[in-house]
Amino acid sequence: MLKSQTGATMIEILVAVLIISIGLLGIAGTQTLGLANSQSALHRSYAAQLSNELADAMRLSPNNLAAYDGFATDPNANVALNANCTDSGQGCNAAAMATEFLNAWEQRIEANLPDGRANITLTDDLYVVEIEWKDLRTNQARQDDLAQGLTAAEIAAGEQEYITFTTSFQL
Repeated sequence: MLKSQTGATMIEILVAVLIISIGLLGIAGTQTLGLANSQSALHRSYAAQLSNELADAMRLSPNNLAAYDGFATDPNANVALNANCTDSGQGCNAAAMATEFLNAWEQRIEANLPDGRANITLTDDLYVVEIEWKDLRTNQARQDDLAQGLTAAEIAAGEQEYITFTTSFQL
């Protein structure tokens, strides 16, 4: 007469643990990808908000548009704001207020976007604003390079990958 089997064997338990572990690794990978995509969407939102903010500031001071043309952020510059030039215009003229706005705008770009930079150009009455930043999702190529044996210094010497958000408007 055959005995009925009770309990689980060691092999069955190891297979079950292996299957659960693979599932948990898949969930962790999906979570990481979702987080990177959320961060990328947040940066795009910041870029759109900063671009709209610039357009509104330019519309508010149509006599000082020359201060905006050709502006480019400088990540190596330590931009200081002028405490005497307030939003109410006390202590500075309109051109100084435009410069002050651009300095504050540059600080917000650098604070909210990783390696953020921007430039403003005027072409045939059309202002073009380009805002660039490093995106976490584009670092997959660097991770692949590391897996192939390249050192971090060799990868850093390569070209940087940036996302560019471009807005154009006419005043």
